[in-house]
Amino acid sequence: HREAGALAARLGIQELVAVGPAGRWFAEGCGGKALLAGDAAKAGAILASMAKPGDVIIFKASRGTALERAFEACKAALEKAKA
Repeated sequence: HREAGALAARLGIQELVAVGPAGRWFAEGCGGKALLAGDAAKAGAILASMAKPGDVIIFKASRGTALERAFEACKAALEKAKA
């Protein structure tokens, strides 16, 4: 997780949202600039509030975090905002 965070920082990723305890390691790896969410649904809400047209959102997770909930929450919030 730390190595993935460090790679994100080197690649110039502008915003990071990390989930759960392992997310702290990701944040440490990228220099502590990641936002930490307690669970996947909260991460989705954070992503939706930050997203702008043309943004690319990449989800990376282990199955243990059930990150599909973040995707679904983000997708629902963005669709609601469009309406």
